[in-house]
Amino acid sequence: MNVKRYVAKTIPEAILMIRKDLGEDALILYSRSINIAPRWMIWKKEDAVEVVATVNQEGRKLDELAKEVEEFKRELQILKKSQEELSLIKKIEKSDEPEVPFLKFHNFHGKTRDSSILISTTGEFEANARYFFKGLNFYPFFNERDETSALAFLGPTGAGKTTTIAKIAARMSLLMKKRVCLITLDTFRIAALDQLKAYADIMDLPFFVAHSPKELKEVVKKEKSSIDVFLIDTMGFSPFQDNKFKEISAFLSTGINTEIHLVLCANYKSQELGHYINKYKTLNPVSIIWTKLDEVISLGHIIELSIENNLPISLFGTGQSVPDNLEVATDEFLSNQLNSKYKDFYTEGSKI
Repeated sequence: MNVKRYVAKTIPEAILMIRKDLGEDALILYSRSINIAPRWMIWKKEDAVEVVATVNQEGRKLDELAKEVEEFKRELQILKKSQEELSLIKKIEKSDEPEVPFLKFHNFHGKTRDSSILISTTGEFEANARYFFKGLNFYPFFNERDETSALAFLGPTGAGKTTTIAKIAARMSLLMKKRVCLITLDTFRIAALDQLKAYADIMDLPFFVAHSPKELKEVVKKEKSSIDVFLIDTMGFSPFQDNKFKEISAFLSTGINTEIHLVLCANYKSQELGHYINKYKTLNPVSIIWTKLDEVISLGHIIELSIENNLPISLFGTGQSVPDNLEVATDEFLSNQLNSKYKDFYTEGSKI
């Protein structure tokens, strides 16, 4: 019996092939949709149709024809099963994918190509690739704001809030020509108050101390007609002092549009940072400013924490120099930081 198998992109295309080969009297016995991508490319899908046809010969017994069709179906089942087994083997091989040194160096949780949150433009994970980040957002900190705004900076003691505010004030007042006012709520530490006042004097900016929410509102109300942006330095406190959150929350009702930015040190332990973010999120920060980037070797933890907590990164503090060591957070900057630290600190064969 002349039974033949045809594979084509579409049914009409297959019929043309059958007519040309078997003639106008050919019979189609079986057809189905299949994937014709190579077996080893298990992730790829290339649609086609498979058609089995025969010649309509006189005297052919239908039962013989049926037996041949059944035999063909059985062979197809065997083929399908072997394809499934091959796919399973490929999956097992993928799960055994070795860790990538670059990802391991930066201490990303996902240390293989498939599990990483990094998207490499070259396909390689090394210091020469350009990276993008799955799920990571950036906050446009220096974009124009429609009206007079207050930017308040929260964080634990020693996170670098005051120095960061001085850098921001310098950029806004000197480069962007904004009318900036500095306000501190940190009346607990004389050094912090003096430090911010010193910066205000150097840049010739108005400076105020607010001892209560009422005083803060009065300052903002009195000065807002001559000011574009108020930069508010809050008092640092342990995130485990729950009573402090109510106190800060009362201060942050300034009477004008107020953005809250969380300032955290990149050199804290990842577990501690996770606790801090969880606590400070109750005050609804719009972004994280990561400071002391120059004091850490790997960066995976700050990227993953920002993604896990759905908090965009706005700025990076990269040193103590005012106003220089402040960088706007972008894919390009972060990618360059990952690469430069890997080049500086990783040597092949070193333990990571």
